[in-house]
Amino acid sequence: MTCRVCTHTGAFATYSAREMMLGPRTPSTYAVCPLCGCLQLTQIPPDISRYYPEDYAAFAPPRPSSSWEGSCTAGTSRSRRPSPGGVPSDRRSSPRRRSRP
Repeated sequence: MTCRVCTHTGAFATYSAREMMLGPRTPSTYAVCPLCGCLQLTQIPPDISRYYPEDYAAFAPPRPSSSWEGSCTAGTSRSRRPSPGGVPSDRRSSPRRRSRP
């Protein structure tokens, strides 16, 4: 098998599991890449939409993870956003060293 993430080719540990979230209980075989650790289906079903209906949670728009993130305006550079500790992320705790000429 070849990993779809890192393209490693070789022997993979495999596991069998049934889909239990939506009820069809169809069995699937999964493989774990020994190089990157990605867990992936060995065979992707031809009708994958059967497993991911329109109201599937991952399709919902993202929500801000905290109150300070939600208050940032569009166009604000990432380095100027406040960090969870209240110190801007572009500030360093130690002074920068100057390179010698």
